Amino acid sequence: MRLLWMMIIATLMLSCGDDSKNETPTDTATDSNADTATDSNGTDAGHSTDGTSGDSTGDTTGDSAVDSSDDSIASDSGDSENGTTQPEDSDDTGNDRDTGFVDTETVTDIEQCADINWTVDLKSVNILVLLDRSASMYDWKMPVDSQTTYASVVQDAIRYIVQQNTEAGTINFALNVFPSAENCTDTYRAEDGAGDTDPVTTKCEAASQYVPGATTVAAAPLVEFGRDSDGELALSADAATQLQSSLEAVGQCGGTPVSASLAWAQDYLTQQQLPPEDTYVILATDGAPNCATSPDVSTCRATSTSITEVYFPQQCLDDDGTYAAAKALRAAGYKTFVIGVGDAAQDDAAIFEEVMDGLAYYGATEAPADTVPAPTSGHYYYSAQNPETLDAALANITNEVIDCEYAVDWASVPTEAGGLPVNKNCSDVRLLGVSAADSTEQEIGYTEDCNGIAEDALAWYWVESPGASLEQMQASGDDYTKCRHIQLCPTACEKMKFGIDQNREWSGVSAKFGCEPLVIPVEVE
Repeated sequence: MRLLWMMIIATLMLSCGDDSKNETPTDTATDSNADTATDSNGTDAGHSTDGTSGDSTGDTTGDSAVDSSDDSIASDSGDSENGTTQPEDSDDTGNDRDTGFVDTETVTDIEQCADINWTVDLKSVNILVLLDRSASMYDWKMPVDSQTTYASVVQDAIRYIVQQNTEAGTINFALNVFPSAENCTDTYRAEDGAGDTDPVTTKCEAASQYVPGATTVAAAPLVEFGRDSDGELALSADAATQLQSSLEAVGQCGGTPVSASLAWAQDYLTQQQLPPEDTYVILATDGAPNCATSPDVSTCRATSTSITEVYFPQQCLDDDGTYAAAKALRAAGYKTFVIGVGDAAQDDAAIFEEVMDGLAYYGATEAPADTVPAPTSGHYYYSAQNPETLDAALANITNEVIDCEYAVDWASVPTEAGGLPVNKNCSDVRLLGVSAADSTEQEIGYTEDCNGIAEDALAWYWVESPGASLEQMQASGDDYTKCRHIQLCPTACEKMKFGIDQNREWSGVSAKFGCEPLVIPVEVE
């Protein structure tokens, strides 16, 4: 009997040993949650560098994190409590939200962060180039003592800027010229219009032979905006090739019918339903506009002070008509940039600069004054007196219109990757700038207000939710109406633009879906 009692006591002692060995994964995760001092609003969950996290054990991975409760950047080292390292970037489960790491020994049935790369598309803008092909573009040279015509310099510059921005996926280009190349050809110019009974009409045909007040449907330009198979605006891979072929074929001839060509641009853009907020016009010309409709040669202002008496309509300055056309185009929502090509001294500098400034002012100003105010400095138009300043003008214009907005196609983002569910929420998006030099990535932080952050901060926000904090975006969850478009703040956007050296710092932007972003705090004054 005594021996029997001893056997019973030994059995009970074995069954009442170390409880921790029989603890379930769920119990362990619960204990870890109690021991770990982790901010529930923090981002990028992960393990501490020594692999300890409360009661749990696991991998030795770690990433920088953001404590979004006070927008301060936290360290992986964490706090020390009772001699145990407490990682600030880990969640209750001890999982790394950056890498999607799962500690299968301690976690079951808990949603993980896959953090996958996926595509966001830069919203391209549309630019219609209206190029002067008048006879003076052939006659005048740049530099003056060279044999290089204005036309060849401008064509090379436009061809390059189109190729550069098409390859970068930033701008969708279309091209047209004035006067129309249908009748006023190189041969016509060489023969000085021999046999033409109406040379004024031939030399003053507007872009696409448009006639204000008579043309009901604006004909297509030489090179149309790129569109996809569904007819939606989309960049064309061969836009630069099409443009080069067209420029080589048009030649130079005739006058400078700017007003009627701007009227064509307005009708064409509106009839094609080009969005005004994303569509612009670049007009490049080397001379003051003429070709006014039925001008009175006895009273009109001459295009140059050297003309003492006007005999031909082409000698009449069409300043008022051009201003009116620029105003109408701007009133329709389309902004016009003006490039004055060449040395104005080869024409009449005073008149040329006056009209170019007026054209640029009315083409860009939403609510213009009745008279053109004097520029605070320089000119309203871009003066391109040599190839270098022409390149700079085109670069400045294209950089101004690029707004660095990216569209997120949530439907295309997968819900699972590598066996892990992807958190498809408004708050779980990270953005990285991709170096054009070596493809390394630089993190772009989320912010609620571009105006309130440090000047050199790289940041972005949701276009649909300006001013929203990360906590507010967390509350939005998967309500994608609040997070469809990403907007880079100015400092980050500048890295996407081409500099004077024709290079840019970032070749693009990469997005990661599934994990919360770094937060750029708003500075409090």
